[in-house]
Amino acid sequence: MAVLLVLLTLATPIAVWQLGTSDPFHFWLNENTTVPLRVWYRGERTAVEKEHPQRIRICGTPRVVLADPSHTQFRMAMVLSGGGALDGIRIRMRTTEHDVLANGRNGITLTLDRTGTRIMDGTTLLAQTDTLRYEPSQALRIAFEHEGMETRIAIGCSVFGPFRTGHPATSQTIIEPLGSGGGCVRISDIVAEGVSP
Repeated sequence: MAVLLVLLTLATPIAVWQLGTSDPFHFWLNENTTVPLRVWYRGERTAVEKEHPQRIRICGTPRVVLADPSHTQFRMAMVLSGGGALDGIRIRMRTTEHDVLANGRNGITLTLDRTGTRIMDGTTLLAQTDTLRYEPSQALRIAFEHEGMETRIAIGCSVFGPFRTGHPATSQTIIEPLGSGGGCVRISDIVAEGVSP
């Protein structure tokens, strides 16, 4: 019996490392700047890789949270590039992971896929275009700003908003790759700054 207990004790960390856990894995980006970002996600540990202090690689379709623990009103910018197995990306703002999962509150949602771009406030369509699409292996800069009850979103050179919303600003930005589990997306040059205390 003691041998079995020892074997289980040794095997548990390996199983958690390979299979994942319901508890979130987390690490920091921009840790040597004035606005470090906390990154967390659930599932397989290898699904999200920190490649650089300002760059992560996401494989599969985990829900990844970028959080600025010091600010709810902030600007954030990033560059997205993904492979052909990915169908697009969804970014949720002005909500939290708990609100999405437990209450179905999606906040403001930016969906960029092969058909175009849609910006929603809950179930209300705020903006839509088919000229800005997810193109595999093509880098695209995305930026957004939350100030007061307004959110502005920039994709490449196109600016959408300001959108006035009833959703309070939160410190979380939720990123969800779209498509099958075989796709990967690289998110680089991730920067953030507070716009008000």
